[in-house]
Amino acid sequence: MSSKTSQFLFHGELSDAPGRYESWDEYVRFLGNNRWKLVVEGTDFAGVATAPPVSELMSTKSIVNWVLERDAEEDDEADDGASDSEEDDSTSPRKLGPRSERLREIALSEGASYCVSCLDGWLSEDWPPKLKQARVKILEIKGLTQRGIWIRIYHTGFDVETNLGSAFMYPPNGEHVSRIVLKTEGSMSPGRLVKVPKVFWQKIEALKQDSTASMPTSLTAKP
Repeated sequence: MSSKTSQFLFHGELSDAPGRYESWDEYVRFLGNNRWKLVVEGTDFAGVATAPPVSELMSTKSIVNWVLERDAEEDDEADDGASDSEEDDSTSPRKLGPRSERLREIALSEGASYCVSCLDGWLSEDWPPKLKQARVKILEIKGLTQRGIWIRIYHTGFDVETNLGSAFMYPPNGEHVSRIVLKTEGSMSPGRLVKVPKVFWQKIEALKQDSTASMPTSLTAKP
């Protein structure tokens, strides 16, 4: 089922600058098949003339993200004026803002069940789904190398090949667990902890003993 007319979503006003009395109204229309149309009608900056309307076709995921982001922006602005003595509510259950709450009402009336499930999933912190990291497997240890961390700051470790590509591996701890950072990741990446297969233990020890490069003691600690 799809709506033949647009439905009111939100009314906004801005007067945060000299001469600014801008206002606008947001409307949405469910087109069916997880498609939505967003229309924004408003005034110019001074609030004295009508601005051309703006419309955009969006998927359910896109419009849900859009309303959640707009609601979050308004929450942030409200928090800026809050007193430091106010109790921190970061552990409180999530609540829908005015746009997302209204979108849920519209979705219910239109039978847009996927939109409702996305918003309900956000409330329970189950949406959007978290991407599962692929498991890293060590395929080859090539030798010793260095990883640039900051200006003239380097960490010494192992140049390795994994199922996800070339990577830097920190010296393993006493339980043969190493921290691996893919070369495609940035210098600030924390990497991921990987259990080093027993087949590589002897080669790691040989590389450490044969090399004249000193291994920083800070890298021999547990990752």
